[in-house]
Amino acid sequence: MNTPTIVCSLFALVSIVTLVAIRKLFVTQLPKKLWLATFVFFALYLFIQITNYIRWEYFISPEKSADTARNFAFVTGGVYAIIATLFFLIIEITYSKFKNLRSQ
Repeated sequence: MNTPTIVCSLFALVSIVTLVAIRKLFVTQLPKKLWLATFVFFALYLFIQITNYIRWEYFISPEKSADTARNFAFVTGGVYAIIATLFFLIIEITYSKFKNLRSQ
């Protein structure tokens, strides 16, 4: 069993539930964008962790895998989720700035 992946998946799930519960607190544009980027990060992170768990449990035999790679899969998933979230946030901010320029 891949314990780090399960723990990180539970952490991401709890974070998503918490973000959904507090979304009404953000009323201006920038905090809304940051809330959305955080939500996207945890959703991507949860998706990556679930796919990692399925891959390590059902498709890769224990003889072929190294425990180090298995135990650090949550770090790699976090890096991929951060990179994708940064691209998302940059595109979202750029789009809103162009939209504001066109409306003026």
